[in-house]
Amino acid sequence: MSDFSSKCREYLTDTGETVYQLASSSGLDRTSLQRMLTGKRLPSIDFIHQFCDSIRINPSQRLELMELYKIEKIGKEVYYNRKYIQELLRVISSQQTISPSGFQRLPSLPFYRGDFSFDVEKKVFSLFEDILDSGSDEEICTNIPANCRLLVQTFARLYPEYGKLPPVIQILPLHQNPTASPDYNMNLETFLCTILPILSGFLNYQPYYYYTQAGRDVSSYTLFPFFFITKKKLLLLSYDMMTFVFT
Repeated sequence: MSDFSSKCREYLTDTGETVYQLASSSGLDRTSLQRMLTGKRLPSIDFIHQFCDSIRINPSQRLELMELYKIEKIGKEVYYNRKYIQELLRVISSQQTISPSGFQRLPSLPFYRGDFSFDVEKKVFSLFEDILDSGSDEEICTNIPANCRLLVQTFARLYPEYGKLPPVIQILPLHQNPTASPDYNMNLETFLCTILPILSGFLNYQPYYYYTQAGRDVSSYTLFPFFFITKKKLLLLSYDMMTFVFT
């Protein structure tokens, strides 16, 4: 049974009516209604609107049900890919990201997320700051996930003060067959999260991609899977980004 049909059954149960009673009072075809509730058949959009009107759900519930209907109709991968693209176009069209001041907005964009400790944040910040203070053009290489807020938050804090950032190489996995993975949005999310720093004016940012059969969760099996490397320093971060090892 799909999420859509389960939600339909939940809303019908809340009304206290049976399938037969709802069909009699609303004029909905009882067979079509039964098939929708058991996940055997996806009805037309007009049928869904009539169903929503008949059970008198509120606007937020109707919106949730319509979203589930769209996901069921076109598939989760296509649906969420379209949502990402729509959000990216919305951000770009605002013309607030495509400028150096766009660094300030990056951490607040919905593409970036993740928690990390204050100690980890402070250590990553100092790694970047030391290079800027020395006037060196030393590169920082990292495999931090593309959607992690830690990197763009560091950009946002440093750029207003220094007017530049150290060269950064970010090494990122792409799934060979995303449709066969629970992490089906991984590739698109990776591309979007690496496009935005470039659009914000970060010319020294170079994302590199490699293909893998495993998703991002493979990193959870490593004690300190994420790294920041310079010519002289190595910073390793734990999977939950709460602790680090530095040398």
